[in-house]
Amino acid sequence: MSSVKTTSTMDKSIRSVWKSTQMYIAFHKDQNKRQSRKKELKEKSRYRVMRLTSST
Repeated sequence: MSSVKTTSTMDKSIRSVWKSTQMYIAFHKDQNKRQSRKKELKEKSRYRVMRLTSST
């Protein structure tokens, strides 16, 4: 009886660790996307300012 309980506990622990790992990876991927998106928007705004100042 205890082996069934232990297996069930191990399954729950493994699932919990797996879910935590997935969330950790997803969070860091999202952070990287946000940083690259910020950089991209910054470059676009810099280009727009240069265009506006050079045309006047």
